[in-house]
Amino acid sequence: MLSSASPTAVPSLQNRPPRLTKSTAGLSVRPTDAWWVEPVARVAVAMFFGLILLGAAMPHVAGRVFWTVAVASLPLLFVIAGYHRWRRICPLAWVAQIPSRLGRAGRRRASPWLQAHGYDLAFALLGVSLWLRLVATNGDGRALAAFLVLLSAAAVAVGVAFTGKTWCNYICPVSFVERLYTEPRGLRDTPNSQCTTCTACKPACPDINEENSYWKEILSPAKARAYFAFPGVVLAFYAYFFLQAGTWAYYFGGSWTNQPNLIR
Repeated sequence: MLSSASPTAVPSLQNRPPRLTKSTAGLSVRPTDAWWVEPVARVAVAMFFGLILLGAAMPHVAGRVFWTVAVASLPLLFVIAGYHRWRRICPLAWVAQIPSRLGRAGRRRASPWLQAHGYDLAFALLGVSLWLRLVATNGDGRALAAFLVLLSAAAVAVGVAFTGKTWCNYICPVSFVERLYTEPRGLRDTPNSQCTTCTACKPACPDINEENSYWKEILSPAKARAYFAFPGVVLAFYAYFFLQAGTWAYYFGGSWTNQPNLIR
């Protein structure tokens, strides 16, 4: 017999009680995940720092490896692995949590302005990052290495000043792109990526329940601006290659991955 309850009362797969894991201090609320997630996360962190070194030592190949392999595979990873697994794997998220691991994490929560305009800020940083790609980091390995170092320094600084995953939830230029590809929920039922100790850095935290966060923010003006503008930004970014060279052979040939001092 069908229930007369509201459809919103139907539990999401992401709301299933997590499997608990034991720790040295007793029981931890952090859910377990597939065996390969932690090893892949370690490899991702090693690759991130390896790409910085590659950019400094072999700048002529760093752009091709980073932009045409590493970054190009991210959307596939978002979708296939799932939002929460990517949140465990992301090397920049690992960097942002360094202060927490060292016992130097900040205690401030995001201000009301940041909560209301986090999507605007992340989108603006994404736009600046794409502009830097077109004029500098696409074809200059040393510029790319410097950009990744500055991005890492910014993530650490936010981790020192603010609590929890403030960098990931409000500032990271990739944050809303992750959610754009996976909301309202992923293709697979995966354990969430909530922190072991929640510090309430974001209301309706997507790391606890992405679907619930989606519906809580569905009417956010900042989110609407970022989501509706994103396709135009992507189109403009790739059209620039044609406008710059007058032919698509410039883009598909990959010569833009080794053009230092392009900004001049």
